[in-house]
Amino acid sequence: MNFDEIIRTRAMSSSSVACLVLVHPEIRMLEKAQAVIEHLQIPVAFIGEELSALLLDTQRSDQARAIARWFDARFTSADSSRQAGGQLVAFSQIDFLFEPCFQLDPLALFKRAARNNRILVLWPGDITHNTLSYAVPEHRHYRTWRIDDPTLQIIRLQE
Repeated sequence: MNFDEIIRTRAMSSSSVACLVLVHPEIRMLEKAQAVIEHLQIPVAFIGEELSALLLDTQRSDQARAIARWFDARFTSADSSRQAGGQLVAFSQIDFLFEPCFQLDPLALFKRAARNNRILVLWPGDITHNTLSYAVPEHRHYRTWRIDDPTLQIIRLQE
C-alpha cells in the first residue's frame, strides 16, 4: 500500500482509531508522507517550528511546563477540538518533544490529543513486535514504548 492509500484509507476514514502513527527511521520517508498529507489538504502542525518560537521567550527552567501547557491548549482542550471540528490533524517535526531536558512523554501527549481529535503523527523511529521506538538505538535520545492501546494504530512506512 502506498502513502496515499494508507492516508486515505486509514487516516481519513471514520474508524475507531483516534491516533494513526506513521513510522520510519529515515526522515526522507516521513517527508514523502508529509507531501501526500499536504497534497490531501490535511492541516499539519509543525511541532518543532511552533515550539521553537514559543521557547525563544521562555526561561529554561519553565520550558517543560510551557511546552505541556502549549500542547494542551493547542490540541487537547475543548476549544481546540471545536476549532478542529473533528477534522484530522497531522503532526510533523516532532523531534523537539523528545529532548531529554524537557522530560516529556511524546506518545502520552499524542494520545491525550487523540481524545478530542483524530490525529496522524509522522514518527521518526520504528515499530517491532508491539514496541515503538524513537530514533535508532545508536541515537542518544533513543526511547521505546510498549504498545497495547486499541485506539492507536502504528504503520511502518514502506518504500
